[in-house]
Amino acid sequence: VAGGEAAVILGGGATFTGTAVNLPGGGSGTAPYVDLPNNLISPLTKATIEGWVTVNATGNNWARFFDFGSNDVGEIFAPGTGFTGNNYIFLTAATDGNYSTQQLEFRVDGATTTGFRVDRPEIIGTQLYFVVTLDNSTPGSTIVNYWRNNEHISIDQVFPYDLNQLIDVNNWLGRSNWSNDANLNGQYNEFRIYDEVLSEDQIFASRSSGPDTLVADKDGDGMPDGWETANGLNPDVNDAGGDPDADALSNLNEYRNNTNPNVADTDGDGVKDGAEVTAKTNPLNPDTDGDGLTDSAEIPLGTDPKNRDTDLDLNGDGSEVASGSNPLDKNSIPTPRLLHRYSFGETSGRKISDAVGGAPAFISGNGFSLEGGSLNLNGGSPATAAYAALPAGVISNNGLAKGGRGAVSVEGWATVNSTTNGWARLVDFGSSNPGGAAGAIFAPGDWNGGGTNGLDYLMISAYTGNNPLERRVELRNDDPAPANNAIVNNVVVPAEQLGQQFHFVFTYDESSGHMSYYENGVEVSTADVDATRPLKLSDLNDVNNWLGRSNFTVDANLDGSFSEFRIYDNVLPLETVTAHFTAGPDAAPAPAAAPDSDSDGLPDWFERAYGFNPASEADATADADGDTLSNRDEALRGSNPRVADTDGDGLSDAVETNTGTYVSATDSGTSPVSYDSDGDSAGDNAEVVAGSNPANAASVPAKLVHQWHFNNAAGDAPSDSTSPDTIGGAESAVILGEGALFTGTGVTIPGGSSASAAYVDLPNNLISPLPSGTIELWVTINNGGNGWARILDFGDSGGGNEVTGPGGAGNGNDYLFISGTVDQTYTTNRVELRNETGSPTVQGNFFDYTVPFTEGEPEQVHYVVSVDSTVTGGSRVNVWRNGQPIVVNGSTLVKLADLNDVNNWLGRSNYGNDANLSATYHELRIYSGILDNAAVAKNFADGPEAAAPASDFSITGITRVSPTLARLTWESEAGKVYKVQSSPNLQAPWTDVGAAVTATGNTSQADIPVSAAVTRLFYRIQRQ
Repeated sequence: VAGGEAAVILGGGATFTGTAVNLPGGGSGTAPYVDLPNNLISPLTKATIEGWVTVNATGNNWARFFDFGSNDVGEIFAPGTGFTGNNYIFLTAATDGNYSTQQLEFRVDGATTTGFRVDRPEIIGTQLYFVVTLDNSTPGSTIVNYWRNNEHISIDQVFPYDLNQLIDVNNWLGRSNWSNDANLNGQYNEFRIYDEVLSEDQIFASRSSGPDTLVADKDGDGMPDGWETANGLNPDVNDAGGDPDADALSNLNEYRNNTNPNVADTDGDGVKDGAEVTAKTNPLNPDTDGDGLTDSAEIPLGTDPKNRDTDLDLNGDGSEVASGSNPLDKNSIPTPRLLHRYSFGETSGRKISDAVGGAPAFISGNGFSLEGGSLNLNGGSPATAAYAALPAGVISNNGLAKGGRGAVSVEGWATVNSTTNGWARLVDFGSSNPGGAAGAIFAPGDWNGGGTNGLDYLMISAYTGNNPLERRVELRNDDPAPANNAIVNNVVVPAEQLGQQFHFVFTYDESSGHMSYYENGVEVSTADVDATRPLKLSDLNDVNNWLGRSNFTVDANLDGSFSEFRIYDNVLPLETVTAHFTAGPDAAPAPAAAPDSDSDGLPDWFERAYGFNPASEADATADADGDTLSNRDEALRGSNPRVADTDGDGLSDAVETNTGTYVSATDSGTSPVSYDSDGDSAGDNAEVVAGSNPANAASVPAKLVHQWHFNNAAGDAPSDSTSPDTIGGAESAVILGEGALFTGTGVTIPGGSSASAAYVDLPNNLISPLPSGTIELWVTINNGGNGWARILDFGDSGGGNEVTGPGGAGNGNDYLFISGTVDQTYTTNRVELRNETGSPTVQGNFFDYTVPFTEGEPEQVHYVVSVDSTVTGGSRVNVWRNGQPIVVNGSTLVKLADLNDVNNWLGRSNYGNDANLSATYHELRIYSGILDNAAVAKNFADGPEAAAPASDFSITGITRVSPTLARLTWESEAGKVYKVQSSPNLQAPWTDVGAAVTATGNTSQADIPVSAAVTRLFYRIQRQ
């Protein structure tokens, strides 16, 4: 607009919004970008680059806001690849894939780069303003300044190059001169280049005026007309010296400091804006130094509001005031109080007592032992391996904002046995994707379906990668985004520690921002958080507080042991750390109980964590979540007093008594903070519903209800051929379509168009009536080439109607499917559970996993999919392939009952455009309930056609209640019909006794008349 040279949009997919140009991002080879004229910067000695841009989404590595320069190919006129940048100045939206870090870089003729990185929270979906000034007045050096949203981030950085050394023939917005970098997914509202270095006032004025408006100041008073109008001043009168809010700060200085000229105390900290500017505190931040004390609170204390640690004792002013020590005296430091202590003295069970705070830990997963005062973890996949889970909030509750003392120390004695499990954790307290309350995980595996990334965490790794000589100590806040700040330190450790117990201590004071890490009594690492972006303990979403497991679900669990673990409410000083190391675990005297100001049996930390009043004893007997447990009882059990079902397993906290012994559905003995208390992969409520023992891993909750062997005599299987259900008595499976064959041990379907090719049609409503269910099958996929072909698909094809033959299918609405391919990729399978009908409509979730597949080399594969819909708020999905778990406790909002399963098919999709599968089906089983890991592994080893699992039903009792009446009881399934039969000697014919019994639950009974003279009679139960 100003220079007369047009920008050109190159590549397809960009759109104009009327006020901006929108770029969708993607690879440099095809994605669109903005191409500006050549030689925009190189002729200048001074320049300012200014822009308003919105980043729409992350995921595009090294995406650029701008990149002016060239590469080893030269000028580029279209999207494409194959070039490497060698002469440029650029500003990135992200470094690698991290949108919380931007990089500005200047490079000439492939020489050493000069630049800097800045860490600022990512801003996604909101317009941001950036300015880069370049001053090359002195030959041989260019002075660079960088602003973002009026924050002067980088000041007077010197680059040893001249602007005229730039070969700026590829001047691009949204694209990099390195073709391997992705293009930006973003929206440019305005972009400007000046031939001067804008002053700070000009930059503030430009941002205040915004895009599409050049700065105007009609009265010449130094304040833009737009800003004056917005703040009730007169843009036609020079009123720079006015002070309408009487805060001793003129209007002009209010503008320069970005304060409100009509509010005397813009940040509301009790100190007027003029006084803050004079004292050089921040009039826009009530706590300039971030120490947890407002600027006005520091004045009477005599502490320095610009220094978070006035007496330089590494304890911040805020934490010292909260702890009762003197923030002006270096010799006066807080006395840490022990809040939680876990000594691992138990010899059985999964509960670990807290000798101080009454907040027990629980062991989840398999492969552990408790012996010799230690918790021993075998390590392995986070999908199954054991770890210890501490209650939520044990770190964040120490934050000043939650009434804590603003500091914390964690201390432990541990042994690392091996480094085969990459990135295994000693400690990881935080959350996983997707964050918030949904970031909590109550069992092994990707329980919440959130993916693989930890968000908030205090983490100490056992090693980095598989390097036994190094650990990582990290404190990070990314939940919720944007990221606030982080400390990341790698710590060198002695090689001889492998297999030997060592002592570790982590301390952090949020007021001073200082972290220390000790091993064996020696401080081995320190770090300080950026004072401009304090990292508060209360900001941590510590819902997954684990020993031996990582909040990144791709990291393996620890192979090691813990002999003691402690948490304190302040920083342990060096001399205390050294004394504890010398004394060893279990040797320190037991401290007084955790503070309980109102003596109600609820520690103060617990009351603060859950929003109760530490000064009111009435909280103890109240029932905040209405689950019939008092708040005190919840504290003793370790459950959340504001959530009736803490672990979301479908059982109320009130019935999960945590005794380890199952008594009944109202006294389950299970843990209220573990979805699967006995670690058998079946949720606690699923076991209760199925009639198995949720506190005993050997009690399997699955009952076989349907079984198809497909072992018809070998030969053609024309359309309408059938194969019987040998267990459930349901309708037979029907072969529909053309080209199928019976092999004698299975049925082979040829694949091809769903309009004609053969598939297996199973009876309706196989899985929707089940509270929880498991599907097991053996199948050989014969060849590839059929996009999105299904191994099985149970659901409907749209409209809720049954499709009774080839053709006629639309787009699937409700379904549970296993695909043998994702698109044309046979090395990727998908399991998906989805519901797009009903009110309200509930979407679903899918789980992709990589499998081996070689065209022309068919292999029989064993698949098992279990769906537990007894949990709160949806279902948990587990998938096994050839006996190995590949999806563990995946999360979806859909329940089996949501499905309209009228098209239950093998080898065909409920989407009519998807091809049918070419495969041989050897056997299919359906269970009511959940198979556990051991049962799946055994069935895989046994193979198809083996004896069905002994999980059907059995007689549980027979009692002669009177001389002429006997009572028979047996396991049953609601809705099924049973007949009682008798025989006098097991050789004579069996005869029916009485009327058939229709079961109403998982136990049934019948009263049978008998002759008083009969002394022996045999009975059996037959399911119809």
